[in-house]
Amino acid sequence: MARAHRLCAASVLLCASASDTCAVALGTRALVAEQVRRSPTRRMARLAQGARERVGVAETRERRCPFCMGDTVKQCGRVSATDGVKVLYGCERCERLFHFVRKAVEFGREAPPAA
Repeated sequence: MARAHRLCAASVLLCASASDTCAVALGTRALVAEQVRRSPTRRMARLAQGARERVGVAETRERRCPFCMGDTVKQCGRVSATDGVKVLYGCERCERLFHFVRKAVEFGREAPPAA
């Protein structure tokens, strides 16, 4: 019986140690990924391969490109809803990205009476 308790206590310590090691490894991976992303050598290599410079994305309230005013746009998939809804769109004509911003629609709430 004492051997079973001793083995159980040892396995609990090993699980706690493994959990701590996983947490440290996750932090280290995030740190290394950030350092690699910020490396000027890596940046130049990415740009040499045809990547674009990461800069802020323009915002518009119309579903058309704010750069070339083209109507041929497609949704690129990223949607965020912090202060309204922002949907990432890409222009098929000039191939630039922009956010289409609109007000969030609240379902289930009655509209205030018109005055």
